[in-house]
Amino acid sequence: MLAFPERITGKKGPLVALSLVSMAALGLLLVPLPWLQILGSGILGFAAAFALILTLALPPILADARDVHRLSAGMFVIGYFTAFLVPLLGGVAWDATGVPATAFLPIVLGAAMVLAVAARLRPHRPIA
Repeated sequence: MLAFPERITGKKGPLVALSLVSMAALGLLLVPLPWLQILGSGILGFAAAFALILTLALPPILADARDVHRLSAGMFVIGYFTAFLVPLLGGVAWDATGVPATAFLPIVLGAAMVLAVAARLRPHRPIA
């Protein structure tokens, strides 16, 4: 990301790719081969870290300089709430069905939501 920030931040492609990579990595977690599960965990961690950095770069790109802190605060509130809610819903799904794999459903739904929103992004036009 450091090598090509202007090609990655605020663009649709990286977010779509991260969503698809996350879904594929989640699929690897369900394979009964331990080495594939470890690989899936590593890929999922990389995708999550990449998405975090892309998200942190968005407020200065999207907001006026006087509003960056407000947008950042809102994004952090949503992010922390989601970080609490997704594992909770995963546990509820697992408890309700008795199937451990259903604990990953909220993550898949989140990745699908990111994919849907990212697919609708329009190119950013710099403010003159």
